[in-house]
Amino acid sequence: MCNLGEAIEENALRKGRSQGRKEGLSLGRREGKSAGKKEGQKIGRAERLVQNVEAAMKSFHLDLRTACEGLGSSLKEYEQAKKLLKG
Repeated sequence: MCNLGEAIEENALRKGRSQGRKEGLSLGRREGKSAGKKEGQKIGRAERLVQNVEAAMKSFHLDLRTACEGLGSSLKEYEQAKKLLKG
């Protein structure tokens, strides 16, 4: 049979584990929200770049490179944004 000291120690360990799980879940949620927000902003910037470049090409009858340059972007940035949106 357990003595009182062992029972108290076991109860303290159980409470500590429970508190640790709660803190870990809370931290994980905060980090997940932050990462999700950053990813959403990245996708939003990509969508805006692609839309702006394609609108400039259509409205001003420009080729892709000229449209990108006119908007202060590079062809590589446009291609990366387009790839991000497809994937």
